[in-house]
Amino acid sequence: MGFYVVSDTVLTSIADAIRVRSGENKELIFPTDFIEEIETLAQDYEIWNGNYIVTPTIAAQILETQGKVMKNNMVINEIPYTEVSNTSGGNTVRIGFYGE
Repeated sequence: MGFYVVSDTVLTSIADAIRVRSGENKELIFPTDFIEEIETLAQDYEIWNGNYIVTPTIAAQILETQGKVMKNNMVINEIPYTEVSNTSGGNTVRIGFYGE
């Protein structure tokens, strides 16, 4: 087992949440019981299999993450931005645009 630095308040909150979700009011020993209970409860949820790297577009996007467990952080890329000179001597800026 590793070394853990966690406050009593945080441990109590986690233990209470585990008890509510499992429906059992039992003593939990940290970290072993916490890990086992969380793994058991996590089996009730589907793993997110979508992209973890997303780039905004000009159209709305919905990532169907509700009720799913994510294994990694999601990365939201910067909004696409291009700037090119134009025939009037100025610049044309495109924000959130792909293609020609």
